[in-house]
Amino acid sequence: VTIQKAFNGQQAVEQYQQSIQTKEFFDVILMDCQMPIKDGFEATESIRQVEREKGIKHVPIIALTAHQSEKDAKKALQSGMDHVLKKPCKKATLLETIQ
Repeated sequence: VTIQKAFNGQQAVEQYQQSIQTKEFFDVILMDCQMPIKDGFEATESIRQVEREKGIKHVPIIALTAHQSEKDAKKALQSGMDHVLKKPCKKATLLETIQ
């Protein structure tokens, strides 16, 4: 298992693009919704755009948020995220969502 950590949304997008270039594709992305520079919603939209432009397989993106209101969950799904988990989440919940 390889884990990469991004400190902001722009860095997350850059790491995703680099993974495409090296053909070391991500199996799943855990995306914090509230990050500096580019938030998780914007980062997800950028990743989905790259997938469409390059014809790349859809990578599951799981939103992690401390503010799980109906509005935030809807925004996450509209931006292209596949699932929404509230922080903190239990390990079993995360593993179940990934599978």
